Amino acid sequence: MFQHSGKRQFYFDYMMLRGRLKLGKIVHPWSLVTNIVISLGWGWWKWYQRACNETSLHCDFPLHNKGDWRIFIPGLHMLSIYRLARSILLMEVSDAYRRTSPLIAALLAVFPLASAIYLQQALNHHWVSHVVHENVTSLHKRKQTQHRESPLYQFGQ
Repeated sequence: MFQHSGKRQFYFDYMMLRGRLKLGKIVHPWSLVTNIVISLGWGWWKWYQRACNETSLHCDFPLHNKGDWRIFIPGLHMLSIYRLARSILLMEVSDAYRRTSPLIAALLAVFPLASAIYLQQALNHHWVSHVVHENVTSLHKRKQTQHRESPLYQFGQ
């Protein structure tokens, strides 16, 4: 997915940036499946609530995507998943990329585990891209500062 200096360093950077950038929780999609199956569907509701809260907290623009009651009704749950995928797509578009398709998410919602895996992977990718972009930006700024502080740069001024 992304190259980073190390797994420990990545998670350190992720935890440091999580509060400032309002990043959500990185969850392995297969642990999500295990949680949903073991909890007999209760994990589905908890995951959906958490994903809705993370997307609405992360965005600077208002999203009308609170966890709603439709997630419990077969058939109508596809509309809830569509709305969540649309919120994730809006987050991606604001960061200048498109990876999630609300229509595919709604079609995958026929099998709720499949849509949960699809959307969790999209959320994980979004959080990871923020961490990687922030590190690249801070590294670039640090190199510019070091360049300005070097004696050769000052000599040329």
